[in-house]
Amino acid sequence: MYKENAAYRKDLSFCISIKNRRFQLEKTLLKNLNDNIKNFSNIEFVVVDFNSHDRVSEWIISNFKNFLETGYLKLFKIFNFPFWNASIAKNTSHYLA
Repeated sequence: MYKENAAYRKDLSFCISIKNRRFQLEKTLLKNLNDNIKNFSNIEFVVVDFNSHDRVSEWIISNFKNFLETGYLKLFKIFNFPFWNASIAKNTSHYLA
């Protein structure tokens, strides 16, 4: 199983679980992506939006299209997530990475 997926596995995944914290990503995401770009083939950034109301997913799609297209940045959105639970958020982003 791992052998056939080895081409897609990364050495390091930055897992970002978010709900209504777009203002924080606006300050940090581009810098973190640029700071690690030299190793982009071995690194991925995984953002999981847990049904935010601040349009963070739309902001990421419109501002980071090039990073999304290469797979360096991955975006997932969880709908119908009624409350924030840090453990669930962490485990979900780690699973998706």
